[in-house]
Amino acid sequence: MPHYGVIGDGDITKLPNLDSFASLISRSTNGIGVHVVLGDGSFDFMGQYNLQEVSCKQLFVCQCLCALMILRPGGHFLMKLFDTFTEFTTGLIYIMGHLFEEIFIVKPVTSRPANSEKFLICKSLRSTLISMVGSCLPAPKSSIISTPEAGSKRHDTPSGSQKSHQLQANRNTEKTTTSLNKAEDDADKESCLDYDFELNITKESNPLRFMINYLSQVNKKLRNVISSSCRQKTDVLKVCPSEIMENDVKFMRFMRNMNERITTRQCIALSKLITFLKNPHLVEDRKSALRQSCLMKWQIPVQKRLQIPWPMTDGSRLTLNQYLLLADSRIPLPREYCPHTRLTSINKKDINDQKDWNGHHIGLVSAQPMLIYSRGSRNEDKLCTTDGDTWETLNEVIPDLQPRLPAGTLIWGRATNEYCSKTGLRKHALFVYDVLCIYGRDCRQLGYKERMKAVERMVSVVNFPDMKSSNIRVPPFVHLSQLDDYINGLLLFPLEHPQKYVRMHCFSDGFMFQPHCLLLVKHLKGELSKSVNRRTGELMDLSKNAIKSASDLPESGEHLFK
Repeated sequence: MPHYGVIGDGDITKLPNLDSFASLISRSTNGIGVHVVLGDGSFDFMGQYNLQEVSCKQLFVCQCLCALMILRPGGHFLMKLFDTFTEFTTGLIYIMGHLFEEIFIVKPVTSRPANSEKFLICKSLRSTLISMVGSCLPAPKSSIISTPEAGSKRHDTPSGSQKSHQLQANRNTEKTTTSLNKAEDDADKESCLDYDFELNITKESNPLRFMINYLSQVNKKLRNVISSSCRQKTDVLKVCPSEIMENDVKFMRFMRNMNERITTRQCIALSKLITFLKNPHLVEDRKSALRQSCLMKWQIPVQKRLQIPWPMTDGSRLTLNQYLLLADSRIPLPREYCPHTRLTSINKKDINDQKDWNGHHIGLVSAQPMLIYSRGSRNEDKLCTTDGDTWETLNEVIPDLQPRLPAGTLIWGRATNEYCSKTGLRKHALFVYDVLCIYGRDCRQLGYKERMKAVERMVSVVNFPDMKSSNIRVPPFVHLSQLDDYINGLLLFPLEHPQKYVRMHCFSDGFMFQPHCLLLVKHLKGELSKSVNRRTGELMDLSKNAIKSASDLPESGEHLFK
């Protein structure tokens, strides 16, 4: 599902968006990071294809920055490039070569040969950490020193030999200096002044953290260039001193051979394209033979293309809708998918007789649950029903409830109100009490605990701080015998009018809700029930023949989705 960052515009060049995205990845992976990052960003270059490389350099920097922040050690990164001729692009590739075990630049056979598209593949991230780096660290102090004469430059570069694709600093030096060229406004009556942008790095510094800080400052410089009102705009021409790259003979040979090989093929393809444009009646008679030889070379069986199973494509959504809903998404669900009959009255005598309720969990709710089905990311794609007969769009029933439910998800839950004491924000949230399928994955044959674990994994992905959408929550489930302890443990918060206190359940992200109703859900089969061990206080699963720990209960002892 899309993540647009804390600013909400999806701009990867804004560091607050990157920070919030890194925080989301950290929460979703328990701080470990992801295995693979793909960077496929680009712009519309209609009529300016020769400027693709220059125009995208800030995007390239930020995609690399994002990958370094969220990749786990040993992770891989793939990014789309265009031409690779300028010092800026070459320097960025050189830096990435130091941070990964191997780098490749590949133009796939599926990429149009006449354009400059190619892909940078970085394998096995080098890191001294055991997890992802995470959000951008505060930028280190830097000294920007102007020289009295225009055109003067100073580079404190490490001496000694360096191996290609290996980050190696001079043992006798404790800082690396990279030059960024800057031009001043004509109003200052100065021509182009060159500055030395110094970043100090000690022997104990982590190279990965250092490069994240460095690329963050490069991005900041590029943003200043774009937003500058000077008539003679400045620019960042390089991210790595030319002398260092030129001294690395192996890297320079790699870049030269790659550029020559891909450019030669591109020229041939362009010449062929021009020929076919001049004569529209020409036919490429080698296409079928080329296809056969490629399949034979790659040892791929010759067969018709098969449709990719949903949810990878939209084409098979109808199949899932017919399978789950037996027809159009607005046709009623089968009766076994409808919620249980809701209790309308229960007295104190019934509650006190807890033996009859040992097989139930208590979901703390405030109204009748409903079935909610998501068939897409838009609000219009969320359908709901309370009786299983009539389906309506969710935004028509509850306009302020806008959960980020993945497509192909059918849950049993309801809307509630939640409040953030820090910001005073009030918003709707969706409580999930059970699930039939998540993102097309059928969960009906799982036990109740496994189904709710799947919901928790989904919640950890779709919820993120400061989002405008409604949070999806897994409500607290309490055994009936522990209800008094739960209520007494709720935090008391004062009301403004009238002046009294209410008990609130608090979530880890600062939001809270007021529990004031009970939902009794039976999830154990037959004679199985729960009991509390008086000595340890642990919940035990009680059967006719034996007493077992709750963790030892087989899934066969739990109700499937009904």
